[in-house]
Amino acid sequence: MQSARDFRCTYRLQLRPGFGFREANALVPYLQRLGVSHLYLSPALQAQAGSTHGYDVVDPTRVSDELGGEGAFRELASAGLGVVLDVVPNHMAVSDQNPFWRDQDLRARFFDWDPASGWYRRFFTIDELAGVRVEDPEVFDVTHRKVLELVGDGLVQGLRIDHPDGLADPRGYLERLRERGVPHVWVEKILEPGE
Repeated sequence: MQSARDFRCTYRLQLRPGFGFREANALVPYLQRLGVSHLYLSPALQAQAGSTHGYDVVDPTRVSDELGGEGAFRELASAGLGVVLDVVPNHMAVSDQNPFWRDQDLRARFFDWDPASGWYRRFFTIDELAGVRVEDPEVFDVTHRKVLELVGDGLVQGLRIDHPDGLADPRGYLERLRERGVPHVWVEKILEPGE
């Protein structure tokens, strides 16, 4: 396992059904010979069944079963390379597979959702992805507990944050990650003309 100060080179792996944690683990010796220090993994939390990308998270409280489960993730993260994990705080999938969306009380607490009209904040124009209220401390704690546990256990050395610009308070969110002990944070931002 690499420490945070040993960053030299990351290698991105797109996880998907059929190429999960065990398959990634098989590549570790080869990547070590190339001089890679850290794997940069696509989202690894429980996504919509059959997801080929992982950005349609349905349960951020657990590691993806379809990718091999938490045990296989921990084996990969202990195989000799550090891990930078892609995290999706801005949205979750609108799906009955999502316990936070399925339950009306949880939906009202976790999402920007108006029960009277049925309106909810979408991710860009994607109707299947609803905006999450991570500015609420309880929502942040629940949706980040697993990721912060993996960081605290030394299995993840950094996070790549997907679209923090869609959050109500991007700066506060990133500061909260730092306060919770995340040593390295990278953000993804699509720039508009003039930005």
